[in-house]
Amino acid sequence: MMRIVEPIRVQILDPLGNRVKQFKDIQLNRGIFTGKFQLSQQPLAGTWSILVHISGKYNQDKKYKFQVERYVLPKFSVHLEAPKDFVESERFLPITVYGKYTYGRYVKGMVKIVGTIHDTTIAEGIVIDEDSKAELKIDLEKLTLTRYDLNFALKAFLEEKYTNITAEAKRVVNIRKTRYKMNILDRDIEFRNGKPYRIGVHVEHWNNSIVRDTRNPVVMEFKGVNYTSFLTENGVARFTLQNDAGEDDIFQFWYKDTGKTYPSVDMVPSQPMSCVLQTDTDNFKDFSKPLEINVTSNDPMPFLMYTLTGHGNIVRQEMLQLPDQVKSHTIKIRPSIEMIPNSQLLVFYIDKGLFKYCEMTIRLPKTFENKLSLVGPTRIKPGQNITLNLKAQPNSRVSITAVDKSVLLLNSKNILQKDIIMNDLLDDKSYTSPVIRGSTSALSSPDVQTGLVILTNAKHEKYSFLEIEKSSLDQMYYRVDFPETWLYKDLEITQPNTPLSVKVPDTVTTWELRAFSVNDETGFGMLEENLEIEAFQPFFISVNLPYAVKRGETVKVPVTIFNYLREQLQSNVSMIGRSKDLEFGNEGNIEASEQRETKRSLMLDIPANNARSGIFTIRPQRVGLIDIEITATSGVVSDRVLHKLKVEPEGVVHNRKQEVLVSLSQIKSNQTTFQAEIPADIVPDSEYLQLTVSGDVMGSTLENLDNLVQKPKGCGEQNMIYLAPNILIMDHLMSLEERMMATNASSGLMEKAKKFLDVGYQQQLAYRHSTGGFSVFGPDSSTESNWLTAYTTRFFIKGQQYSAIENVYIEDALKYLSQQQLDDGSFPHRGFLFEPAHQNRFGFAAFVLLTFLESPKFARKYRNTIQKGMTFLNENFKDVQDVYSLAIMANVFQKAGNSSNASEILQKLKSLSQQRNGLMWWTNNIKSEESANDVELTSYILMAMLETSPTRDCVPIFNWLIQQRHGTGGFGSTHDTVVGLQALIKYDSLMGKSGDSVETQLKIHYVAKTAQGSVAKEGIFGIETGNEIILQKQELPSNVRTVDVEVMGQGRAFLQFNYQYYTSNLTTPATTIVPPPLHPSTTQRPIQPEESNAIPQTLARVVHEYFNITASGNITSKVTMSLDVCFSYKPRTEEEKQSNMVILQIHLPSGYIANNARTMKLKDSVEIISKIDIQQSGTLLEIYFEKLEADEEQCLILNADKSQDVGELKPSLIEIYDYYNDRRRTRIFYELNG
Repeated sequence: MMRIVEPIRVQILDPLGNRVKQFKDIQLNRGIFTGKFQLSQQPLAGTWSILVHISGKYNQDKKYKFQVERYVLPKFSVHLEAPKDFVESERFLPITVYGKYTYGRYVKGMVKIVGTIHDTTIAEGIVIDEDSKAELKIDLEKLTLTRYDLNFALKAFLEEKYTNITAEAKRVVNIRKTRYKMNILDRDIEFRNGKPYRIGVHVEHWNNSIVRDTRNPVVMEFKGVNYTSFLTENGVARFTLQNDAGEDDIFQFWYKDTGKTYPSVDMVPSQPMSCVLQTDTDNFKDFSKPLEINVTSNDPMPFLMYTLTGHGNIVRQEMLQLPDQVKSHTIKIRPSIEMIPNSQLLVFYIDKGLFKYCEMTIRLPKTFENKLSLVGPTRIKPGQNITLNLKAQPNSRVSITAVDKSVLLLNSKNILQKDIIMNDLLDDKSYTSPVIRGSTSALSSPDVQTGLVILTNAKHEKYSFLEIEKSSLDQMYYRVDFPETWLYKDLEITQPNTPLSVKVPDTVTTWELRAFSVNDETGFGMLEENLEIEAFQPFFISVNLPYAVKRGETVKVPVTIFNYLREQLQSNVSMIGRSKDLEFGNEGNIEASEQRETKRSLMLDIPANNARSGIFTIRPQRVGLIDIEITATSGVVSDRVLHKLKVEPEGVVHNRKQEVLVSLSQIKSNQTTFQAEIPADIVPDSEYLQLTVSGDVMGSTLENLDNLVQKPKGCGEQNMIYLAPNILIMDHLMSLEERMMATNASSGLMEKAKKFLDVGYQQQLAYRHSTGGFSVFGPDSSTESNWLTAYTTRFFIKGQQYSAIENVYIEDALKYLSQQQLDDGSFPHRGFLFEPAHQNRFGFAAFVLLTFLESPKFARKYRNTIQKGMTFLNENFKDVQDVYSLAIMANVFQKAGNSSNASEILQKLKSLSQQRNGLMWWTNNIKSEESANDVELTSYILMAMLETSPTRDCVPIFNWLIQQRHGTGGFGSTHDTVVGLQALIKYDSLMGKSGDSVETQLKIHYVAKTAQGSVAKEGIFGIETGNEIILQKQELPSNVRTVDVEVMGQGRAFLQFNYQYYTSNLTTPATTIVPPPLHPSTTQRPIQPEESNAIPQTLARVVHEYFNITASGNITSKVTMSLDVCFSYKPRTEEEKQSNMVILQIHLPSGYIANNARTMKLKDSVEIISKIDIQQSGTLLEIYFEKLEADEEQCLILNADKSQDVGELKPSLIEIYDYYNDRRRTRIFYELNG
């Protein structure tokens, strides 16, 4: 096998052509590269590409395409069988339709056939009620046909009997006017003096079978002469010409009603040859026997010289001395992988000073020299342990995959297949001759198919010839493929036989196993036939559960029992659950009782090869995942399955967090108490409490890198939460390494952060415009946002040290921003995103300039842009009063090296600070409602102060920021999370150094108590040097209300108490959290008094309701519902007449899922909708609005389909809120009418 040592690069391109991933300088392992690529949660739908480039002498590119779309994994496939070609005169077209489950059994249900030809459509229906196929015939006289061949498009729809799920299949039938087809193969034309004199014509049926007819003649008309011949047993009629063929002559052939015409030029070779080559490859079976090629010439051959080429390389050369006066000779060549599928043979000799040659293409069967086999049981029970026997050549690398057949129903072409490999080999550029036909250079040497240029002083005849266009191979149509794999193994094979012990998954399906092998000597090989393993049992249970239900609702759970035995069975079917988890009932009637059942049974009579369904009615009583066990027994056969039903509390969730930073050095112990203030009127059993400890400021953040913000993340700014924090975290981990504080866990966290960074980068490119700018919803939905472009580009620059972020995207974005700059040095606001507090033109100019100053390389390139912008700020900063703008300006002055202006701004800002309980922060809002921007502007000020003078004055600011964090380590929204983390990490890297020399050794003892004071749980955490960055967690019993914690030793510990509960009363104000008592000398800050989105009781009366919302839900049929929702924005002041981005979240009632097609059409009918996301298996809708105008009511109508039968429905929640100011939020419940 030829080794490739040239550089190889693999790129992945999204539908917009953006390169989202690149693997460079690849080192192949026996010709194989294995890589991984993670799609983002909301990837661009459409055609993606994998581009492979081989440099060096090959300089080749290969592109593979794949689809990314939403999909539902099919349970069964539909098969439509009809002849590819059908003769019109036979009238009745036979069609066979059937469905098959992935485990190989037939599907019962209703079949509908629709056929279309021209403007005529016919439909036929049939019921499949047995374990069989449906067969029917279509009368072609019902169709409008023409005098020409036509394509008849067929569609078959099969609706499954038990679930009403519908699948389809398509096929095209060619309606033929004639009964036969005729063709002439190259090998059936014999030439004399460069002109055909003997021709063989093949006559075949349309199904490629041979016509065996010795009575009816085949007629050839040529130059006014009719030639008659009869078919041989191989279906060939042979003719011998009496006259030479000229270029303008025409051959016409007839057999019964079928005719075919060939121009003479199709039968003239480009050059006449001096000899003839013949070989028989039809009987080729393997590579062990030599291939015999017979060389025949009209004149004696003094010697022979032959050259065999394949894929642009010389495979073999040899000179053969021949006896005198020999006119034929047999050449024997041992076949090899280089000859597959085609190779070129050139044979030549020189006779009396004249160069003579002949050549041929050797077409071998599509097989491989490297043989591979995989043997295993073809039918087993799910969950069974089996042994696969792999037979391969030693010193090979073998790759094995096993894929659920249901995946292949979506796409069976986008996988490695033999035909694809062979077609790639046929399309090898090395087959193309470097000598251009018809050119002057071609006339100076013999034209040879091998692509060889022969330099000789022997004479050779020169000919003109015709260019025959090479037909292109059909492009593969790739559909979406999301493989659910059982096996994905790479093996180094050392022995001829290798046993593999594996466990089959529990799925009732068919697994398709594929394997290929690469060997240094024999090259590539793959299984001749894939191994299919049917994981099946003739008696099994199928259960359909909803995505989730609310506690107290009644759920009808359909259970279907399949019986594929040959006899009817009576089965006892039982559902088992714990008494505290659920109640059983009868068909929607559940009566509460003190003694609850734990089991309910029913009897089903199931015919042979059939299925029957029963229904269990239950009412879940406990929140969480509850176990539902179902058993079915009948004599000697049985099945048992365990499913989990997600049960949610009714009402609205409330999340609370308290946090303490304890730092011990001189004093060796500290005591503190956390208290959970949970109202008495909460939804029962909805509490969740957790205590966490960590020795690192980023402990909770590192644990929740993929879930920092509990909000939707479906736009260009929000997606940055997947990109920017991970860059900051990697900066933090690198800082720990420099400070000799890195641990074994650090490398794993670096890999995790890099993976999220790559995914975030991939998704962010979906919002990129061709101008280089970025927008909130992408190029199809919104204009470029200067703010988002600057924000994205700054972190693209930061992230280049950790990931292969394309420089061209940075260059294009900076060019776009520089072109946006106005004459006075400021930048215009283009593309709406935030409220006016973010829109001050001085702060905005500073924000954009931070991007240009991020890298010295770009700062040099755009120094004129920077100088112009800094002049604008220098001339105006003394007059600026806006705190948010001043905070950013202080940072940009520091970045630009103007520390005096930065210091002046900081002095001004200190006088504007807010201080309470030893904490310091800043706000833009002096009214009672806290500003949503406080975290951002306080973080900017902290970063500027750390650059100017990192003193103890920064500690109160750090402490305030710590207590604004949520339990997952993020802040209220996406951008304040990024800026807040950046400030905390910067503080820790500068101020944390003083304690780095202290060896951490802490023992943390906690006692969790109920409201009555009894101990519910206690335990011990340990923090020591080496595990500081690990977040240690302990879930607490739901009845815990206080937690006493004692910290002993030396070092620092971040203690965090998180708890959650639900309330059914929307007007219940959030509860003020009482700070636990702390010793001022042993802690750096007090506990947070309330979470950032909590409304203190003292302020509850003055909170303004920013949104009005009404909803009306109606049951429109047995299986559908509709929901009318109207809403409007109610600003408090004239300055707030436009909102920020608004999210409308609609929770559907249990048992209903959104109608995907109709829901997505809302974006076309409601102009202000920017985006719609369907989440949680279709039960939650997230609708994005770029902004809402004041007092303009908007309405929309949603449609949903019933997926399960759920009764006693609890009210469903609708929320509408300002994404960047969580205090602007309105909630309502709605119920279904009718």
